[in-house]
Amino acid sequence: MNKEIEEKSMKTDKSQTEFNENFDYPYLLTRYKASLIDGVLLACLFGVILFLTPNPNISLVEGIIFLIIVILYEPILLSIYSATVGHFMMGIKVISLKNKNQKLNIFQGIIRIFIKTLLGWISFFTINFNPGHRAIHDFLSSSIVIKSE
Repeated sequence: MNKEIEEKSMKTDKSQTEFNENFDYPYLLTRYKASLIDGVLLACLFGVILFLTPNPNISLVEGIIFLIIVILYEPILLSIYSATVGHFMMGIKVISLKNKNQKLNIFQGIIRIFIKTLLGWISFFTINFNPGHRAIHDFLSSSIVIKSE
């Protein structure tokens, strides 16, 4: 019985080690820069929306449209390209932890952005303290960020 447990433990450890050895993981600063680029891009988009509207006050409809864009920006781009504009510019991408050849699905992306938004920068505190440099939102959405090839 103990031998079976040890073998399962060794297989688990081996698969995690193989996964960690196959990729180069970005550090906090790279991920921060990617988020900053995305934030600036979304702020510019919001500025364009405001510029194009004849009324200087933000209407409820405009606010809802912008909120939807902000919420869906990352999940949609991650599910299609595995990267946002900021990720692409910083040479990183987000993939599924369970299948390293698979992009995140839209629901994983929504979970990821919800947790990231809810926790803010607190979510990033774990990045430098685990082998895969995963943030809290990565753990909870079964994702991992890697350097692009």
